[in-house]
Amino acid sequence: MLHRFLDIYSPSPIARSLVLLLFAGAVVLLANNSPSAAIPILLLVWVNRDRFLATVAALLDRRAWLVVALPLLVVVARSAWPLPAAPDDLLRHIAVAFWEGGYPAMYTGTDFPAAGLYPLFDAAVGALARASSAPVAMWITQAGALALFAWVLVRGASACVAGHPNAPYLVSAALICTLGATLPRIAMARPEMFVAIWALAACLVRTPRQTLVWVGAGALMNAAYWLSPVYFPAVILMHRPLRVRVWSFVALSACWVAVWLWIAGAELLATMRWQFMSMTGWVAGISVGENLSIVNALGLITFWPLLLGAVWIASLRSGRTGFLWLALWFALSNQIRYVGVIAPLLALFVLSGLPRRDFLPGAQARLAAFASAVVLAASAMLPLHRYAELPSFTLPEGAVVFTHFDEATYSLPFHNLGRISVAPSFALGALDTTLQQAVRDLIAGRLDCETLLRARFTHVVERTLRGAPPACAELLEAQGKWRLWALDRAPAQRARTPAP
Repeated sequence: MLHRFLDIYSPSPIARSLVLLLFAGAVVLLANNSPSAAIPILLLVWVNRDRFLATVAALLDRRAWLVVALPLLVVVARSAWPLPAAPDDLLRHIAVAFWEGGYPAMYTGTDFPAAGLYPLFDAAVGALARASSAPVAMWITQAGALALFAWVLVRGASACVAGHPNAPYLVSAALICTLGATLPRIAMARPEMFVAIWALAACLVRTPRQTLVWVGAGALMNAAYWLSPVYFPAVILMHRPLRVRVWSFVALSACWVAVWLWIAGAELLATMRWQFMSMTGWVAGISVGENLSIVNALGLITFWPLLLGAVWIASLRSGRTGFLWLALWFALSNQIRYVGVIAPLLALFVLSGLPRRDFLPGAQARLAAFASAVVLAASAMLPLHRYAELPSFTLPEGAVVFTHFDEATYSLPFHNLGRISVAPSFALGALDTTLQQAVRDLIAGRLDCETLLRARFTHVVERTLRGAPPACAELLEAQGKWRLWALDRAPAQRARTPAP
């Protein structure tokens, strides 16, 4: 009965209509990020399994690139709708171009160094925003990060499994597992993500010309991200003689010194010292998610195949050890932020050491592997932040706004370009200690009216206050979990004044 009404090869108008209806349902579910999108597709496949599977198997054998492209297309579709958003640093990198005074004008209560730490990246995304709009600049940068990451990983993975009988399926598996563990970090599109992609691209370097291009790109990255030397050990991945790798490392290091002497001049040491002090100057009771242990990566289901596969290949002593050593180098930081480069390195290490035997004998095994990749792409990706979820209150010109240390810190300047000042800044450890304590109180659900009024804040954006409204604040607007308050000195003064 099902075959009669769901036969995709049937000329019957009823069958065609039902098939189109099921397919449309799958598209709608996929657009809403529902894993159940796979159900109508799997139903159609099962009903038409004999002819359909034979057709698909023949197509995949002729067009092997589809094995990688279709799961990746599913990931792109899931990422693009609803409209995504970077939740943090990319927003302020874009927004700072609209303040003549730079970060010190955009953020209040924070001492900043004399030189910016991301000048080239700030200039690039800022110019993009001026030429289009801030949201468009964000989406273009996010798309660029995902496209570059996927391109480098697919090229590197393809080189590792060249000649393997299951090459496209192995590349697809590596791509999906890696994206499953790193997609939110790619979507953040921070400067460090682009430097990580550049570092991974070292495994593609095989000729003198490619060496010059890669080292030249790294020299530019120095001006985009002050901590780029952390990624210079990626020279170990180059397919070049040892002396070329050593000289490449030396050239990159020399370029970093030259670039930052040019950018910061006599303030270079003070600028670097400020950054390290801002990373350690938090008051007790405040933590930063980026500093969580890399052990937290074990909570990512798609990270496990990469980790266990790396252990297996290491036991065989058959993989390119450069990938593993570089992954261990980043793991030494014990920071979850480096999972974005550790995961692809583990994937490439596994692929480089796989035995050259057919793991998928027969069409049914290959189709099962392909279907698994599509299902994983539709269901195993970590959720992304969405544009509609960001706090986007419109504030008056000259407003001074106090927030949590979260999305609001970045989203409010992004939605009020050149018009307001916000605290805390992205450098929480450099914030005035009293204001850090006020941040801690706000996170705990308390508003320190006296401190904020003394510091001349005019508004508060929060999502944690409990109990009766603060005496010094008037609720103006709510957006989902976020609330906008106007601070008013007069009610607080009246509350402290005894009755006659």
